[in-house]
Amino acid sequence: MSMHPATPAVPPPVRSPRELLRAGVEHERYGRLPEALDLYAAAIECGGPRDAAVVSEALRHLALLHHLRAEPEAARDYGERAVAVALEGGATAAAAEALNALVGFAFEAGRHEDAGELVEQALQLEGAQLFTGEKVSLCQGADTTDVPPATSPSGARPSATLAGRHGRWS
Repeated sequence: MSMHPATPAVPPPVRSPRELLRAGVEHERYGRLPEALDLYAAAIECGGPRDAAVVSEALRHLALLHHLRAEPEAARDYGERAVAVALEGGATAAAAEALNALVGFAFEAGRHEDAGELVEQALQLEGAQLFTGEKVSLCQGADTTDVPPATSPSGARPSATLAGRHGRWS
């Protein structure tokens, strides 16, 4: 029997949705997927209307993880929720990132028409960024080596952000 009185349990510090998201990303990066899933869910649960971009990003990460686990319905549902939350909260860049994930899911599933429609939605958001000043990157991290420059029906090219990090076509 211990001579020391029991110390009361100290509650864990309250973490913001952004901190939970960052922690989830770190866990995902190191392959600790169950922990990442829990942290993303916590970020979504404690996020409010001011946290639309963070909640949308957490939903997008859940979509990507479910996609990797070969759960296409769950992946699509989380991706669509990410778009909806971002649009409701005015987080244009987060909506474009979620649409980009949905484009990839549709393309990989052979649903090319759906992918094309989603690209159009994302390009409309890119146009909206001219009014909000928010940077929208539709192909962040994508390998764009063999992708020709996109043009609108009028023949004009969208901004160079479509080329992603590679900076091609700018």
